[in-house]
Formats: sequence, structure tokens, C-alpha cells
Amino acid sequence: MEPWQLRDLRRTAATGIARLGYSDELVGRILGHARKGVTSRVYQKDVRLEERRKALAHWALRVERLDPANDPFSVAAVPLRPTPKSEGEPPPDSEPAT
Repeated sequence: MEPWQLRDLRRTAATGIARLGYSDELVGRILGHARKGVTSRVYQKDVRLEERRKALAHWALRVERLDPANDPFSVAAVPLRPTPKSEGEPPPDSEPAT
């Protein structure tokens, strides 16, 4: 798996907002993409600010739900087994070398 890049967050947000039911056109506006077609570029000047705010607020709520800090019943992650103390030491449940 390749390391993530900052643009992956942009892609994730675009995909997530679309999955929440917002149109591709609105997602494109949120991302700042150029509008296509003469009518959109030249004549239609509404920036749909309220719709963009609503979509971004909806996405923010979705992301906040992913944070265990927002869940009073979440339990801190604990490793299932202890990690070796040194690189040469095998994990506690491994078979001895023969």
C-alpha cells in the first residue's frame, strides 16, 4: 500500500459527500472545480453557498462520529499481545527455534 498524500483527504471528502446524497455538481463546487458549459460559466453566477455549507456540515458530523473521543463508551485500544522487548527476542507465544 502506498503512503497517503494530502490529496487523499480531498478525494475522501468528495466521495463521502457524494455518498451522503449530494450532487456531483455541488461536490465539484465545494472542491472549487471550474464549471462546464456556457450557461454555468457565463450566466449562472449563484455560488450556492448555503448548500455548500450544509453539505460540509453534514460531512463534518460524519467524520466526527468516526472519532472514538466523541464516544463516551469507547474503550482505549490495547494490544492483544505484548511486543518484544528487543528485536532479537521472539514474541511470547512463538515456538522456540530448533
